[in-house]
Amino acid sequence: MVKQPSEEDRVVLEHVFRYRLTLPQILAGTGIFSGEGDHQAQETLERLGCDGWLSSAELYPGHRPEQYYHLSERAAKFLGQDAIVAQPLKHDSRVECFAIATFCCCGKPFRELMTKEEFKSTFAKLWYPGQPIRHYLDKGDDGTVRLAFLKVDTAGTGRWDRLIDSCSHFLRQRTDESRIAKEHRPHAREFARFVERDQFRFTVLTALPEKKRAIELELARRTLSREPVPPITVHVVPELFEAIFPAPQM
Repeated sequence: MVKQPSEEDRVVLEHVFRYRLTLPQILAGTGIFSGEGDHQAQETLERLGCDGWLSSAELYPGHRPEQYYHLSERAAKFLGQDAIVAQPLKHDSRVECFAIATFCCCGKPFRELMTKEEFKSTFAKLWYPGQPIRHYLDKGDDGTVRLAFLKVDTAGTGRWDRLIDSCSHFLRQRTDESRIAKEHRPHAREFARFVERDQFRFTVLTALPEKKRAIELELARRTLSREPVPPITVHVVPELFEAIFPAPQM
């Protein structure tokens, strides 16, 4: 007979579903465990793996042997989710999910990525099918809470102008009614109002401080030139560099 997860175990499984992957240091950053968080996180992940609730896969295939954890099919069924969330992540998704989970769980303050169901419930007027869901609620230095969309920069040292342009394209795709099916246009109009009221921004995650500086300088240049500038905040996630360019296995 399979032992059912405890309430704390269920919280851990929901965390893995929310971010699609986890590692001990990421899980420890959530505050689920008190005291020796890293040690308890490691033990919990190993136990849930042995019990068949989690599976593991290589974080850096062909390079370092470090493993990440993702849901097993049994855990996906237990949480009422589709079995697709129990599959190992492909390269691009793995890098992006790792960067997002590291930023949200290991940084200060802790940020909770929204699930699709949470987004649909909280922002029903913005939701329509086919949208990427990578949002969290961002509290600015002025205390204002905005809806933030996470965008991971996987291009390395260059292409900061294209990254900014891709954010502008994202906004056009979701606010230009000529590009949107008729039945979804009320949602697009509501999102356009959200952007106009400064209630939305992009959070760009990059690996290098130099890239952050380059993006910010280009945003400043466009602002001075009175060019359209998407609302962007840039954060450095140093761990992202090795995820993009893993060191050879020794």
